[in-house]
Amino acid sequence: MIEQVLNVANYTFSPYSIPTAVVTVGIFITGIIPLIRERLSLLSVDLFIVSLAFSEWFLTFTFMYSSNNEVVALFWAKAGYIGVPCIPAAIYLFVIRGLGIFQQWKRLAIFNWVISASFSVAIIFTDAMISSVYHYWWGFYPKYGWLSIPFLIYFFTIIPLCVFHAYREHAKAAPGSIYQKRIKAMAAALGVCSIGVVDFIAKYGIPVYPFGYIPFMVFVILAIWLIQKYRVIEITPTFAAQAIISTMSDALIAVDNLGVVHLVNQAASDLFHINAKDMIGKRAIDIIGRKHFTDEFLDSLDDGIIRNLEMLYTAPDGRTRTLSIAATAIRELEEHTVGMVFVVRDITDLKQQEAELKVANMELSLRQKISEQETALAANIQFQLFPQRPPASAEWDAAFFIRPMMGVSGDFYDFYESNGKLNGVSVFDVSGHGISSGLITLLARSIISRHFNMMTGAGLAKTIEDINRDLIAEIGSVDSYLTGILLRLNNNSIEYVNASHPDLMIKRRKTGNVLHVKPHDREIKGMLLGKEGLSGEYDVLTFTVAPGDSLLAYTDGLTECFNSNRESYGEERLMRAFKNAPSGSAREILDFIIGDFNRFVGTAPHKDDITLLVLSKLP
Repeated sequence: MIEQVLNVANYTFSPYSIPTAVVTVGIFITGIIPLIRERLSLLSVDLFIVSLAFSEWFLTFTFMYSSNNEVVALFWAKAGYIGVPCIPAAIYLFVIRGLGIFQQWKRLAIFNWVISASFSVAIIFTDAMISSVYHYWWGFYPKYGWLSIPFLIYFFTIIPLCVFHAYREHAKAAPGSIYQKRIKAMAAALGVCSIGVVDFIAKYGIPVYPFGYIPFMVFVILAIWLIQKYRVIEITPTFAAQAIISTMSDALIAVDNLGVVHLVNQAASDLFHINAKDMIGKRAIDIIGRKHFTDEFLDSLDDGIIRNLEMLYTAPDGRTRTLSIAATAIRELEEHTVGMVFVVRDITDLKQQEAELKVANMELSLRQKISEQETALAANIQFQLFPQRPPASAEWDAAFFIRPMMGVSGDFYDFYESNGKLNGVSVFDVSGHGISSGLITLLARSIISRHFNMMTGAGLAKTIEDINRDLIAEIGSVDSYLTGILLRLNNNSIEYVNASHPDLMIKRRKTGNVLHVKPHDREIKGMLLGKEGLSGEYDVLTFTVAPGDSLLAYTDGLTECFNSNRESYGEERLMRAFKNAPSGSAREILDFIIGDFNRFVGTAPHKDDITLLVLSKLP
């Protein structure tokens, strides 16, 4: 097919291809002209889209008329319908934009483009619309199939709809207004455009010469004339100058090269307490007072431009004001200075606010420094009260890591030992951050430690319930609570209780698998600690460990930390890192997990305290 289309032997000069070729060039050029003149205004863009659809149609039909081969002619006939179905949608968009009702009907405009695109695709890739061509006295011409019926219904719905919109807007427009004249011009353009439907007749076997390119060309020309004649007035600096000057809050004074005032605004009159009319024709220095113009200011005038020059001015009421002055020279032929334009702003209040702000910033900086020192002191005290190293144990190897978000941590860990034997461990997380949470960690750690060591003969469920009771009594009125896990170690047997905390993990040395420590048939997590109204019973799970097995306890600040791509580290990554960690010491396992976490998170800041504790059973 492509070889045939590109083969010049399949084309013969036809005088009937000349009009369409000329119109193609003419419509395209006339579509570009308003696009340039109107600086890509939306209405000019819409018109360009219309001209583009027409140009594509007539260009392909130019080649079709010149074809002497039916196959090649059919190719160009279908190619023309890339643009033809777009004409109704393009005209509709141009009309509603020109009438100023785009926002009201934009959804229908979008729908029209979808329908047009659907017809284009169907026409190009199927034979439902054009399966063959007629051969008339002026050349080949498309033969319409069954799809032409819905297409023509669509086409003859959109054009009358455009006329309907114009009629309605014309009825609402003020008689004789520019807007009404604009609507009349648009209606006239649509009327001319509708003559172009003559082109459809020959597609049903009736040899009527398709001269639609003429009314379509006229339509584009009328549309351009409409944009040029009835467009919205362009707001230029000259047009808006008086309004801008009148509404300026800063004083504006224009003087000639002798310093005589020729133009002032109301703000200048208010600033200097002189009637604007009394200022015109007088020298600015005489009006304001020569003593107010410093040598620096006068020297700056020679340069032809001043930016943000500050000077003091004593008003008639005796008050001293601080003025900020900007000025530029008015030059004739870019060479000779014929005057100056001054913009003067009273910045007295601003300067006072700046001074007050400077004092406030100094006080804030001092307070911040004191706060940072106090936070560092609190963090150091808290750190000293937490275990500094894991206890020495013949049965267990332990390692821990803690990274506070704000210096003082809301997480804490603890080891419970007696007579050189490690009896238990815990990891807890206090809600919130900073010093308030840090204070509660110290109180909670003391309560938990006291109960754990005193209630060695009681079950762990009773222990945690008593701990919760005391925490509620101490912090129940404070908007804080705790989550955590508590482990009691007894050789190879471990009692485990969970208070709404992330699940404890275990890595079995024998299989290398990492599992959550929890039963399959029930949920063992209990309620939050320290929250008034939430007291109740806690479920205790007892499980065994073998030499080489490792336990991992952590706070949710680890798994809920995000990297720069807004991906959380998550529980699955943590379990994978735990599983891939070397079967060495607890410290080696912990360092591997922290390294994996740091590589994932990178430099992204963490939003919570982070704590991990690894406990490995020794042989």
